[in-house]
Order: sequence, then structure tokens, then C-alpha cells
Amino acid sequence: MATNQFKPFATGPAANVTPQEDWEALPALLSGFTSGKASSAQVNKALRQTSFIASALAEFVSEKSGEDVLDDGDVAGFIAKMTSGFAAEYLSRENPFGDIKADGSAAVSTALANLGLGEGSPIIGSPFAWPSTKMPNEVFSSMAGMTFLKMNGATFSATTYPKLALLYPDLKLPDLRGEFIRGWDDGRGVDTGRVLLSVQGCAFEDHALTLPTNQGYAGIEKGSTENDIYAAFADSMRYIGTENSSGQWTDYSQPRIYIRADGKPLGNNNGLASMPDAQYASLRTYRASTGWSNPGGNMPKTAAETRGRNIALNYLVRAS
Repeated sequence: MATNQFKPFATGPAANVTPQEDWEALPALLSGFTSGKASSAQVNKALRQTSFIASALAEFVSEKSGEDVLDDGDVAGFIAKMTSGFAAEYLSRENPFGDIKADGSAAVSTALANLGLGEGSPIIGSPFAWPSTKMPNEVFSSMAGMTFLKMNGATFSATTYPKLALLYPDLKLPDLRGEFIRGWDDGRGVDTGRVLLSVQGCAFEDHALTLPTNQGYAGIEKGSTENDIYAAFADSMRYIGTENSSGQWTDYSQPRIYIRADGKPLGNNNGLASMPDAQYASLRTYRASTGWSNPGGNMPKTAAETRGRNIALNYLVRAS
């Protein structure tokens, strides 16, 4: 246990000291003892008041710093130990800033403002979503000393924003207006060939759609040995054949162009000219839109871009 050599004087219950009321009314409090003799009680009172505080402070320092506080006249050494003791008590690593938290939310807000952290503001250079057209420093007074910029592709000065320039060395912010942010692949293999801050255009995953027949479903041509779907690419062409009670055509003798399962055409349109409706027939390629309103009443959601559901927010960056 650390030693404290500074002891209080005249602290016993029956100590010979001047009563407090008489002490506070004593003229010598201002002028000191100037003439005559001071009573022993008055001298003891003066010594107790100074020694009491000195002893209490020395005890605190020795206890918190773990070092001896000696009556050796080493003022600089005592100051160093006192600093260590106060740091151990109020800047403890076991509970950092616990005293500030204990003082309440107002004290916490003041401390954050003093440290330049505002309302828990983001690190300089990191884009963040913001739900207002006003800048954070216009909304929160604790952020008044900070500067925020829109991520709109604008250039900036390295002299004005040196820390921001460390992250965007070309001195130009990415334009995130109307864009989605995607996590960098970083070797995973999902989105290869990308570098940080690179721009990627829109795309739609390659896929295949089935081709309906002129009866409205994908069918297998009678007599075919392959699972082909077929259709006559003829404009205003009636299906020539016999329709049974189930609504199916039974005459498969007329020529058609077959579309194989692998997407390759097979066959020809020989004989179309000899059909009764040949004067109306002309081979065409038809385009089916995803926006087509089908008879079932389903209305596809189409637009000029491919996108997911989203919410519009303002992308900002703290510049200083």
C-alpha cells in the first residue's frame, strides 16, 4: 500500500481550535496575525484547515496512483503523481468516459460536439443515405462545424478537403443519383473484373422463353420424334384442318415451319402458296412484349429499365 506522509493536524473530537463561527468573523482571516499574540486555538484552526486539505489530496493521489506521497519538497514529482491519480480515476480504461455518461444525455451530447462527432456523424469519405434535401449540419446544430457534399459526380479541391482527397484521388465524387450501390466482389467470383468505384451498366440475365403455338400452347407436332414446339409464322392464316369436339385440330398434313427445343428452325414453308388463304399469308417474325396485357388480366410491371423495389434517398458524404 502506498504511503502518504501528509497528515491532518488537530482533527480530534476535542481539538483546541477556534469555533467555525468565530473563525469566519476573525479579522485576521483577511489580514493575518499582524500584532500581539494569536491564541493557540486560532493557530490550531489555521493549521487544521490547511493540513486537512493537503492530507486529503495527498491520500487521494497515493491511493489512485499507487505511489508514495512523501514530505520531501519535490513539487514537480507530486504534480506528476497527482496527474496520474486523476487520470486513473476519471479516465479509467476499465470504463472510458463512464463519468460523462453518468452525467446524462446533455453531457454526452456536449462531449460528442467537443470531439467533433456531432450526432454520431459518419467518417469522412464514406457515402451514406440521407432522407432530406437539407444537409446534416443544417439540421443538427452539433454538426455545424462539418461540411457535407452530395454524391453527384462533382469535382472538389484537395486544398479545401485534403482528407476527402485521400479517398478520391481523382478529386471527383462518384455520381450516385439514381444508382444502386453494390458490394465489391473482392475475389468472391460473383461480380468479377471490377475495381473499387468502377461503374457498371444495366443488364438483364440471359434466359430463354417458350414459343406458343397458334393454338395458344406449346405442342408436339404429330409424327415428330423430337420434343419440338411449332407455329406457322403466317399473318391472318386460318388453321386448315378438322376440329374435333374437344377443340383440337386433327389434320396435321399441312406444311409448317418447326421450331426445335434448342431454338433452331426445322422444315420449310413449301405449300403455303397453294393454300386457300395464300393471298393473305406472309411469313413474319413477331415481337412479344413483357408489357402485353394478357386475357387473364395480369398487368406486367414494365419500364424503360430493369430494377428492383426501392426507396429514393439522398446520398451524401462528409467532406470535413
